[in-house]
Amino acid sequence: MPLSSTTSLLAIYPHITPRDRFLLQLLDDHQVLTTDQIHRMLFTARRTCQLRLAELAALGLVERFRFSRVGGGSQPWHWTLG
Repeated sequence: MPLSSTTSLLAIYPHITPRDRFLLQLLDDHQVLTTDQIHRMLFTARRTCQLRLAELAALGLVERFRFSRVGGGSQPWHWTLG
């Protein structure tokens, strides 16, 4: 039997920091932020930012996407609420 959304949220809640809650609020307000924007606003180390975003994505709280560039390559990751 699948867990209800309330049960799932209660299981995730202990893993969420005040900074995570602030990030989720920012994403709710702005809809989309890039990794660089999140890094400059909330983190001192870029790698720490990337690791935390990956953890939040694994918890299903955020999702990411990126667009391809004309001529090859891709844009930076863009983050939204999960």
